[in-house]
Amino acid sequence: MIPLDKNLQELKNSIQEFEKITIRVLEYLPNVLSDFKEKSGYKIHSSLIAETTKYIRPINQRLFIYSPADFKNKVAGFKRLFQKLKNRNSNWYDTEKELIDSVLYTIQQSIGLDLIYWQIKTVPGSMLEIDLKN
Repeated sequence: MIPLDKNLQELKNSIQEFEKITIRVLEYLPNVLSDFKEKSGYKIHSSLIAETTKYIRPINQRLFIYSPADFKNKVAGFKRLFQKLKNRNSNWYDTEKELIDSVLYTIQQSIGLDLIYWQIKTVPGSMLEIDLKN
């Protein structure tokens, strides 16, 4: 299997590829995160390496899915909503909106967290917090 830091730099072409890399990151994060502080619904994680503390971007507690098993279940529901996403005049339940927000946020933040941790300079552009309520 390709090392995680190299895998993060490869182009992803499908939701399945994003799902796989996100699960790898979620499984990996507990090995490198040492501590966190909570503030205004966010967790600010840190990692202690060679007596140096690195802080990573704040994580929205409501949206981020920490558990790889929970993420797998939610991404399965997300995939079922693809057809509805294509239909412009769909009515959306709040639970569907929250599922979409949470899955996309977790994918984007997982990749961004690990890119920052590995200090890879190709950090994703703007934060992907899609709010379908607006």
